[in-house]
Amino acid sequence: MGVATGSMEDGDGRRLYRAGWVVIAVLLALLLLVGCSSGSSSSGGGGGDSTGDPATETFTVSVAATPESGGTADGGGEYEEGAEVTVTAVPAAGFRLVVWREGDETVATEAEYTFTAGGGRELVAVFAGETVELSAVPKHTEIDIEWNAAEHEAAEKLTLCRATSPVDDFDNCGASGGLLIEVDGGEHTLTGLIRHRPYYLMLEADYGDGEPVLSELVAVVTSHGMNDTGITRCGNYAYDPEGDGTNHSNDLDCDETEDEHGNPVPLGQDAHQLNRDTLERDWTLAKVGGGDAGFDFTRICGNGEAEGEGLCPAGLDLNPFYI
Repeated sequence: MGVATGSMEDGDGRRLYRAGWVVIAVLLALLLLVGCSSGSSSSGGGGGDSTGDPATETFTVSVAATPESGGTADGGGEYEEGAEVTVTAVPAAGFRLVVWREGDETVATEAEYTFTAGGGRELVAVFAGETVELSAVPKHTEIDIEWNAAEHEAAEKLTLCRATSPVDDFDNCGASGGLLIEVDGGEHTLTGLIRHRPYYLMLEADYGDGEPVLSELVAVVTSHGMNDTGITRCGNYAYDPEGDGTNHSNDLDCDETEDEHGNPVPLGQDAHQLNRDTLERDWTLAKVGGGDAGFDFTRICGNGEAEGEGLCPAGLDLNPFYI
């Protein structure tokens, strides 16, 4: 009996042992199924999208201004594909927008440029000064010119018209006996000119597809020797202060371009020139001769400085700039 009883207990234990392992196996299988289902759900949609579509692509739009002093460019940033993008150019005082460029291509001419994001963009707002401020200082056979280069550093080309008669249109420079000269750097010297002759100058800043910017017409006269005539006023035979055609005058302010009747004051008169009398009038030379029209024998350089002063060296007899 003792042997039989021991055999039954051992059989029941083995059956319970096997049943326990079956339960454990079933639980493990269930856990594996739950884990696989969760992993499949989270990885198949891409960013939580159960359809499996990829995430929307984004692009960078960068904006800049040239010259930096000309204004600002706004609207750059990150944009999703298909989004509407608007960039805005805001000119600074004294400037205007010429074009929006991307590389060498002009993409817009208005201050606001709108497009659909479809790729990276690098846009530049090109600004220009509203005017070209041209100044000129005549010498004997040269004319020194300067202009506001900082406001036109984005210009593709700067061209000077140098004519010997008035220019009414830059495109007609050649018809006015003119010559077109490319310049840069903010200053230029015209050389090989004829003494005591009027010249007419105009400068164009070319912005390619954008509107060009022109200077006003500047008229100057190359000077002759430093004469001493005592004449510091200008004249015009047509000037008639009484209005009866009989009373002409040589007493006109040389800074004026026309008299009170609208008659032009001709260029090239003595008092227009760089001479001893005009230097005295402008308080840059003290004449030692007697009276307003007294002759003066101080030797001076072409820049109007007396011998041994400033840039005018002593020993002018050997100096090529001595007059």
